[in-house]
Amino acid sequence: MKLLSLFFGIFASLIIAGGAYSQSDGGWTYVTENDNYKVYLNKDSVKKVTGEKTMYDVWLKMECKTDCNDGYKSIKESVQNWNLYCETNEYNVPKTIDKYTDGEENVYSNETLSTVIPNSPGEAVLNYFCKSENSDPMTK
Repeated sequence: MKLLSLFFGIFASLIIAGGAYSQSDGGWTYVTENDNYKVYLNKDSVKKVTGEKTMYDVWLKMECKTDCNDGYKSIKESVQNWNLYCETNEYNVPKTIDKYTDGEENVYSNETLSTVIPNSPGEAVLNYFCKSENSDPMTK
């Protein structure tokens, strides 16, 4: 849960910062960093799904600049698939791939929907994708 909160905070920073540049591997676009992490968004994988609920499907990657430990061992990077549900103000993280410094990977999912907390960084992310009034967020 702490990693999810961190991602919401960092992902919200990408919205505010707006200064992105491409990273050379796999189409990841640099969005922001802090003392511990660099965060990337795969803009090519962003999907808008309309139907009963409008949903955005996005992929994020966090590279550890310092020792990131999940209680098991040190993580090199974490790649996460996020679903943002516009009408209900909810999100989930259906897939996470943690890549450890020793080369091992741990893949897991969490389909549990969580409500975005008002006035949180998560709300800024949801608003960016779901409530953009000036343009289609897919083109940002």
